[in-house]
Amino acid sequence: MSAPVKETITWVTDGSLPDSDETVLVEWIYPEAHEVWPGFHDGNEWISAEGYPAFMQVAAWARMPVGTKAETDPELVRLKTDAIQMRAIIGEQGAMINRLQVMLQAAQEAAAQASGLIVADAIAKACR
Repeated sequence: MSAPVKETITWVTDGSLPDSDETVLVEWIYPEAHEVWPGFHDGNEWISAEGYPAFMQVAAWARMPVGTKAETDPELVRLKTDAIQMRAIIGEQGAMINRLQVMLQAAQEAAAQASGLIVADAIAKACR
């Protein structure tokens, strides 16, 4: 009897979507509970594994497990490692973009406030 093969499932919760038409595990949100069942995103909406448009919300999704070859096939191990690294880089870039957007908004608000003060000061000087 062989030893159990372990495989890690990583749940994606950041709002990103899987490749179009890639079957994944989906955590569907029902009114009473959450359920994990296969499905895919067709580019417009989530579709259940049975082929019906899903009217439930999605809490998360994960790539389908590879199975017993997960730890033994060197190419699968390499691809999995590359995918994890790429997702981390993309996540870091997304966080950086969010920080830059917040900084830009703050700078625009400060510039608008400063220009309003300059105009008000010019009007006050003209009225003296």
